[in-house]
Amino acid sequence: MSRPCFLGIETSGVTTGVALGDVDAVLFEESLGSGASHDELLLPLLDKALKATGTRLAGLAGIGVAIGPGMFSALRVGLSVAKGLAVAHDLPVKGVNALWALAEAAGSPGRPVLAVVDARKSQVYAAMYLDAEQLIEPAVLTPPELAELARQRVTGRLAVAGNAALCANALRQAGIDFIAAGIAAPPPRVIVQAAARALVNGPGDDIETLEPLYLRRTDAELNRERRT
Repeated sequence: MSRPCFLGIETSGVTTGVALGDVDAVLFEESLGSGASHDELLLPLLDKALKATGTRLAGLAGIGVAIGPGMFSALRVGLSVAKGLAVAHDLPVKGVNALWALAEAAGSPGRPVLAVVDARKSQVYAAMYLDAEQLIEPAVLTPPELAELARQRVTGRLAVAGNAALCANALRQAGIDFIAAGIAAPPPRVIVQAAARALVNGPGDDIETLEPLYLRRTDAELNRERRT
């Protein structure tokens, strides 16, 4: 009997990533950052993954997709493709928090991991984890605000996954000892294996209500509010 195969999609930032695998193994993983848009890269990359592994869409066991926080339009591309494939092939879908995926990829058991993503406007999306415990819930913050929260919650050295440069000065000024984990974006292998674990043990998310995790309103929403 063949093992179930899951698809992982990562489009929360500047790279477009796809992985195929299950709880124990990754059969295919690739991320592209060519400067082309996610909607140009994602489907050809998915086709490459399927051909490389001899996998059919109809034979998938489920789909994992990074739901953010991250770039608004990029998140919509990944989630739209995941939902479309799920409906067409009757597959369960599991949304995966991109900040958690960053921290998971850092792989620092026993050490707090701060996951940081550029939110523009002099802010960051951030969360902090210690193994399975969430020390700072996902939020949009200025670097000094984040550094103060981190100072209150940890002692000793922490690892920073994602864009460490955005908060490095603030962390130093707060007297926090840290190292850069060297993980720039959520690896699609983390997305696919997290989704596989969740879907093997329970149901998927409601496709109708599954939405990107924006953490703040879009510019379009703010502009509509100003006009009214």
